[in-house]
Amino acid sequence: MLNDHAERLGSGDVLDALQEYLASRTALRRLIRAETELSDSAWNALVELRAEGEQGRSLTPKELASRLQLRSASITALIDKLVRLGHVDRTTSSVDRRGLSLSITDSGIEFIDRHDRAREPEQAVAARLDPTAAELVVRVLDELSSAAGRSFSAAE
Repeated sequence: MLNDHAERLGSGDVLDALQEYLASRTALRRLIRAETELSDSAWNALVELRAEGEQGRSLTPKELASRLQLRSASITALIDKLVRLGHVDRTTSSVDRRGLSLSITDSGIEFIDRHDRAREPEQAVAARLDPTAAELVVRVLDELSSAAGRSFSAAE
């Protein structure tokens, strides 16, 4: 069934569906930003720290800045705000006493869970994919990410 439908779809259909998804995600992010009064960078920092926390890891400010593509001055102000709000813990690194380690707090996790309306539906859709479809989605998204990265690098 999936293959019959897929044979009728063209690249324009794929791009239209992707644009529609991205537009709905952008509108949802705008709503979350208004509700939480957090910048996209602050929100993305919490999401990154939650993902690392789920794996039992933390990040250094430098690693977080790299993932968010922020300069060190910007990441310092962002971390200060998230620590002040109680969403992030900033501790001395257990590996290097001169370094810092960032982790999301229980309050930060609860905050994200309360405001992230996209995560559960996206997880539910991903869970329903059969392995072949999941592999295809991952491959397409990886290729799109790589292509966007190459375009970004070429523009610099």
